Amino acid sequence: MRERLVSIARRFFMPRTFFVGFAAGMAACAFLGWKVERDGFYENYVRVGGAYQIDNTFLISPTQMTRWIRAHCSRDKSLVLVGGSSILMGTGQPVRHLWSTKLQELLGDGFCVVNLAGPAGVLNGFAGTTLGILEKEYKRAYLVSDMTESVVSHSPDGVLSQKYFFWSAYYRGMLDPSFVADGADASGRLRVQKPAAADSERVRAEQLRLGAFLDSYLHFNDLWAALHFRRFTTYYFHNAGAWQWTPRRTWPDYDYDIDFEAMRNLTQYTTPVESAAFQQALGRLRKLDVYFESTPEGLKFREGRLRGLEQQIDENIIDPKKHRVILTYIGPSPYYMHHLNPAEQG
Repeated sequence: MRERLVSIARRFFMPRTFFVGFAAGMAACAFLGWKVERDGFYENYVRVGGAYQIDNTFLISPTQMTRWIRAHCSRDKSLVLVGGSSILMGTGQPVRHLWSTKLQELLGDGFCVVNLAGPAGVLNGFAGTTLGILEKEYKRAYLVSDMTESVVSHSPDGVLSQKYFFWSAYYRGMLDPSFVADGADASGRLRVQKPAAADSERVRAEQLRLGAFLDSYLHFNDLWAALHFRRFTTYYFHNAGAWQWTPRRTWPDYDYDIDFEAMRNLTQYTTPVESAAFQQALGRLRKLDVYFESTPEGLKFREGRLRGLEQQIDENIIDPKKHRVILTYIGPSPYYMHHLNPAEQG
């Protein structure tokens, strides 16, 4: 009996048998991923939260996201893509109070607002890439982003957490090369991309592009995401504080159910006026005076900053010359602004 089992094992566990089985399995998974990619599986999308949280290793797919937008935003509407950081994502706002939902109500039926801002997101992240994909289909498409120093200091593929989205769209042919600032060379590298500061960063960037290139043929990201979204999840979900096995489509978008009265009593929002911490905060605000001084020095400073920002936007944003980008400035906390003297407030 033992000899027979050994004979059977040797017959089926030969290198040739293994590689044939491996190839067949890869082909089957690639086909399923290809089918999932075309069928679509996103449901009830509101923002990059809940089931779609990227900080829980969920890779938002450009094919799925653009499919969802096409299904929910007719071509005759003005498409408003919200990009930028967690501020515009609505961190601190429950879904029922989400600012971008209110914006949709204020703009009315002629507009379609899609919130693609994300944690540590930037101008040229999910929303910028999506604009490059859809702007030929939507004659009136706009990108709204908050404006910070980090928003426009990266190459067109965005910050690390969102680079995969750009390259996934790029290698799938979803982005016209003319939409990429200065185009790309034959190897797929953006000519405006700044060289990485360290060898490890260059290796990581090359691996990311290689992964996106392979995924454009094998479709493994969409297959894995669909499995998690529809069937089960296999990793730790930090917002739940435990292992979460249920399908992602069942995950609620928790964020914060804010008790505003309790928030007013938090120390960081009620720093005593006489404290050193409060005075330091005021000092940081007073340093902004140079932005507003009506002196030659203030004017020169503002003009230099604006030229720098314009150049960075031209280098970073897809198709910058169509005037479809609206940058919003998120100002300092009103709690501190209120304590500046009348002249400073003016």
